[in-house]
Amino acid sequence: MQAAEQSRLFESVFAHAPTPTCLARVDGALIRLNTAARRQLGIEAGQDAGLGLSDLFQRSEGRVWSDLPNAAGTAGWVRSSAVLARGDLAGLRQTLRLRSLRDHPAAAPVLMICIDPDGAAPFREHTRLIASLNRELTRARALQAQLEQAVEREQYLHGELIHRVKNNLAVLSSLVRARIGEAQHDETREALRTIALRTRSIALVHDLLDQSNAVEVIDASDLIQELCRLLSGALVPENVTLNCEVEALRLHNADATALCILINELVTNALKYAFTGKAEGRIDLVFRQNGVDRMELRVRDDGRGMAEQPQPATDSAGGGGQGTRILHALAEQLRGELTQDSGAGTEWTLVFDPRPALETAAE
Repeated sequence: MQAAEQSRLFESVFAHAPTPTCLARVDGALIRLNTAARRQLGIEAGQDAGLGLSDLFQRSEGRVWSDLPNAAGTAGWVRSSAVLARGDLAGLRQTLRLRSLRDHPAAAPVLMICIDPDGAAPFREHTRLIASLNRELTRARALQAQLEQAVEREQYLHGELIHRVKNNLAVLSSLVRARIGEAQHDETREALRTIALRTRSIALVHDLLDQSNAVEVIDASDLIQELCRLLSGALVPENVTLNCEVEALRLHNADATALCILINELVTNALKYAFTGKAEGRIDLVFRQNGVDRMELRVRDDGRGMAEQPQPATDSAGGGGQGTRILHALAEQLRGELTQDSGAGTEWTLVFDPRPALETAAE
């Protein structure tokens, strides 16, 4: 039989063979696929140009890559395996048979690679993959259980710390208030009242955290409304109205603490200096969202305005003394900007970037 006739016969048998088969070189270059191989691998006729074996089989899996040179040097079939990279069975390991075609007219050595038609092979591979996934799932569940236990332990310890801090602050506030009655001088009593009120403002944050079983996040509406009630009962005279409008926003406890002290300072200063000589007065406190990512606090009184107020060198919020330093230090802690506007009364505005508050209160 002449070589041309042998070649035509080979091409006909190769093209119509029921077994998925390809021809390739030892370096992995793909020569051609038969119809069955194109069907299994999802490759249309004419789309195999420029493809290599690495486009058909996963290079990181299977023995086929090391078996190619071995098959080129032997006359018999070499059994191998590879994980398909294409087609409906992509990701599954398949059994391969490799054989060198020494009589093929191509110039370089050519290998014929047959994908095992054994129908049970995909089932076995599916079974192996399912078993492997089940083992991974079991390990993941065990790890998740350990992490949940660690988180619960951390939340318990954090909650216990919040509870103890709250109790300690309450004791400290009581001790300071007890000393107020023993003080001999007005300045000393005033300083002790200021310390007691600041301490109770901080304690409010921990009290609400403790009540809600939360670790880091607090409702701004509950906090500021409670602070306004505290200030009204402790400081605000009958002729002054303290009005609070607060949106139900979520605050990180670090922001909540600094915000409480800042509100305490602003309301205290308004009561000290804004209404001297006035029959009545009003302080408006507004806390709300500012845009998408920021929050805003406004504290405004209808008093005399800063231009008419006395400016003590060490304590006035409008001067350059200790009061101003405290206010701006708190604004800096909140990563915000504090501004003052004085006309018919005094208005303080804080716009700040809140810390992320993603935690949900514990059930």
